[in-house]
Amino acid sequence: MKFLDPQLQSAMVQLAEKLKVKTLTLEASMSRNRRSVDIVCWGETHDGKTVSEFNFGAELTALLQKALSTAPSEQGLRLKIDDRGIVTPHWITERERAGERQALTNEIAKEEKRRLKNWRESLSEQPFGMELSEKVYKKLSRESLCYSHRDYCGMGFEKRGGVIFYGEFEDGSFCPSTISREFKSEIEFTTWLSRQTDRSLARLGEAFFEGNQTVTLSRLVEFVRN
Repeated sequence: MKFLDPQLQSAMVQLAEKLKVKTLTLEASMSRNRRSVDIVCWGETHDGKTVSEFNFGAELTALLQKALSTAPSEQGLRLKIDDRGIVTPHWITERERAGERQALTNEIAKEEKRRLKNWRESLSEQPFGMELSEKVYKKLSRESLCYSHRDYCGMGFEKRGGVIFYGEFEDGSFCPSTISREFKSEIEFTTWLSRQTDRSLARLGEAFFEGNQTVTLSRLVEFVRN
């Protein structure tokens, strides 16, 4: 697309000004029935933040629909406006979009792998110690160690009938079917907990559960402090 409708270019500049962004990208394509326009739009502010926009108004939508009416059904229109206010148009095929989505997915996966590797290497191997473990045991006589919110709440401890259970919580409540360990005496519990570390209780290699609201030194300290 060598030339851009001056009205569409002006509308893009106005949208960038409205969002107060230095760069803006808009992608538009005809819906499957060719009766409406699907639009996604995002930009970068002058302080480096990413913003999105979903309300485009009838005028901009009509201009995009007009531009797309001459394109093959599998093509969409990508408009980029740089920090000089110059709008660059580009026709993009579904194949190109699929390739870009796959590249983005791969990059996200690589970044997540790097993040996970760094997190694993940073896990403390400092034992919780007996003094803290004894304080935790006493506190469990009054309340459970758990997070309380919707859905999965991570790992924690709950005392029932003189027995301390270690397992998962959901919706703020202990799940008996998930018991990992149980302790029938103070010495059994404190001896075990005193030897644990952030790493040993991180549930490494368990996908969704790895590092997800696990028992840590900082969490135990906060528990006995309150």
